[in-house]
Amino acid sequence: MAINNTTFRTFNSTNDFKGMVNVRKQCIETDKVDTISTLEHFLSLKEMAETITQNHCEPPKDILIVELHGEIIGYCQIAWWVENDGTRLYLHVGYLIPQYRGNGIGTEMLHWCEKRIREIAYKHPTKGRAMYGGNASSTEKDKIKLLTENGYKPVFTQIEMEFNDFTLLKDYSLVNEFEIKPVKQSDLRIIWETINEVYTDRGTVAVQTEDDYREFISNTYNDSSLWQIAWKGSEIAALVLAEIKNGIGEITEVSTKKKFRRQGLAQTLLTKCLENLKNRGVKIVRLHTSGENVSGAKTLYEKIGFKHLKDYIRYRKTLNGKLQ
Repeated sequence: MAINNTTFRTFNSTNDFKGMVNVRKQCIETDKVDTISTLEHFLSLKEMAETITQNHCEPPKDILIVELHGEIIGYCQIAWWVENDGTRLYLHVGYLIPQYRGNGIGTEMLHWCEKRIREIAYKHPTKGRAMYGGNASSTEKDKIKLLTENGYKPVFTQIEMEFNDFTLLKDYSLVNEFEIKPVKQSDLRIIWETINEVYTDRGTVAVQTEDDYREFISNTYNDSSLWQIAWKGSEIAALVLAEIKNGIGEITEVSTKKKFRRQGLAQTLLTKCLENLKNRGVKIVRLHTSGENVSGAKTLYEKIGFKHLKDYIRYRKTLNGKLQ
């Protein structure tokens, strides 16, 4: 049973953001949150306001606020997308201040999310391929317990890696048929399309839309002077994208088209990108990649000098039976 005087309501207004951010802050120590992580970094008020409606989240309908004596002690929210293999993934994320855990509140939050997801999915052509989704890092023990006790199974893992020893960098060169060119504004569309092409055979990756492209080009952290793009004639063969946030470098994308792999392109471009970040005064660089070592990415990053920090697991459960 939930604690007496606990109330549940939907999101009212942006006035809720302050309490929601405070909930995240209160979870840091217990959940061992990595506040500079590329996957679980602590959201500021500004970042929360900018990202709250991503992936079809409608705050007045898709966010649940938990209060005790008028103070926000937890919240959860829903987002959804279609993946490359046709699966509709309905993701719910929730946060509860640690001192209020173990009293049934987290379970009630999870059940509210599942009920709301069924309402959403009822209106979609799911064709039997609808899944609940939940995320938990390897240090979020309470969240792992909640998900597994409610029938969720781990399906894939993202790992976070860090590079901080720039003395390890070696000088690599492209083979003659490839050329690195400065990025022009007119290149942004083909860069985005190249990334999408590389991921088309990854079933758990979301299908990209024009909204995603607009988000890509409007990212305020975009700094194309850091990017490394290898061209073969008028075609992009491989690319490495990076940005700097609060003094921390982040490799946001490493992609090589299938027909150009095994030629050292990613290694060369990533090394040059790390040199660029070093020259900009960056001391720490982060990235995340598949824990299943898809295309040998993890092996490549370790070879360059990245160290494995932490795991981030996606859990899933099938939407069985009637959706509403």
